[in-house]
Amino acid sequence: MKKIPFIILLISFIPYAVLLGYGLYSAIFGYDVYTLILPTYVETLYGLDAFLEAVTVLGLTLLFFPVIPTCAVYQICYTIVKIILKLKNKSKQIKIE
Repeated sequence: MKKIPFIILLISFIPYAVLLGYGLYSAIFGYDVYTLILPTYVETLYGLDAFLEAVTVLGLTLLFFPVIPTCAVYQICYTIVKIILKLKNKSKQIKIE
């Protein structure tokens, strides 16, 4: 039962890994750019330009549907709770000795 929060913490890093993986995939195999008004093909980007474009577009999508903020809040809360628990355990050990 104590492992479940840690497993959820590991799962909360998946969107970041997907974002990085999609950026690397786009950098290697290309990223098709379309116009925003009409879905008309403009060009295919490769390399750093494709990586940045893909990460930006997918990152904004993951921010619009609050996937990244939810994961970030959980990671921060998990870290704070772990730090508080460690400090409480240290203070208990000091009082015992």
